[in-house]
Amino acid sequence: MTTRRDFVALAASAAVVWPVAAPAQPGDGMRRLGVLMSLRADDPEGQAYAAALVQGLGALKWHDGDNLRIDWRWALGDPVLVERYATELAASETEVLVAFSTTSVEALRRRTSTIPIVFVVVTYPVGQGLVQSLARPGGNVTGFSSYDPPMAGKWLEMLTQIAPPVARVGVLFNPVTAPYAGLMLHAIKDAAASLSVTVRAVSFRDDAEIEVIMAGLASEERGGLLVLQDASAIAHRNTIVALAARHRLPAVYPYRFITALGGLMSYGSEYIRPVPARGRLRRSHPEGRRAGRITGPEPDQVRAGHQSQNRQGARHHHPVIPPRWRRRGDRMKARAAASGRCNLG
Repeated sequence: MTTRRDFVALAASAAVVWPVAAPAQPGDGMRRLGVLMSLRADDPEGQAYAAALVQGLGALKWHDGDNLRIDWRWALGDPVLVERYATELAASETEVLVAFSTTSVEALRRRTSTIPIVFVVVTYPVGQGLVQSLARPGGNVTGFSSYDPPMAGKWLEMLTQIAPPVARVGVLFNPVTAPYAGLMLHAIKDAAASLSVTVRAVSFRDDAEIEVIMAGLASEERGGLLVLQDASAIAHRNTIVALAARHRLPAVYPYRFITALGGLMSYGSEYIRPVPARGRLRRSHPEGRRAGRITGPEPDQVRAGHQSQNRQGARHHHPVIPPRWRRRGDRMKARAAASGRCNLG
């Protein structure tokens, strides 16, 4: 089956706002789309999103180099580059901006209040103050919400359900690329009280700091790792998974593709969806550039999500994942395949 990620719906929303957002086309007759990615240009996940955006736009008759020009910016996870590229895109003839990650949205929003900004993979946009509400985001920003704080409590619960259960958990994130970490930590600490688990934040900026953190957590009795959704975690995912395996440290991740690398388990939104795209945004207000409502993952994808238990990863780490988690993951896959909403592979 040919599949697309949420960028398909994002592309649809961009195409919808063009007729009402742009007063005139550039001299060459091409529409302009600016894309600010937080990853490296050669990152497989970044390339998957980029390919999905191009394919989704193509399905809507927008073709790069024909009637459309896409200006790509790859920030390599570097906040300095995010700021520089946001300035370049906002100052160009771009008619619609696509932002991947919170830091990209914030950088673009500071530079323009008129160019429509469509975001994807952004955590709790209301809580972060990026939009007024999901139904009425207001301003020139809209997009697709991926995670909210209650999911963080589920990640912690998963670590307490393995055998032996985890008692001390480090929550890993980069404070520069995960400004919403405080919101997630608040939910995690609330859940920890009822789960009899001790939680602490462990922040990093590079591989060396990750190695020190992992060694420290592994030295603690019944220690475990919870990796927050974060562009830096994606960029450093190989290091994180390898060190967790080396130290036999139980870990839970927000992304399925990290478990594919050997991570123990994950729980989160599934971004793969078949064509046609679902959840397209409403047309913007015809008299201005106000954004349409925000679309998030379907309820079953958020609450039941994708939960992957890597059996090979479990052998590396040695904890035992209870059969009910595996059965639940299998039911999620079957339900998703039957509904046609996503392909969990």
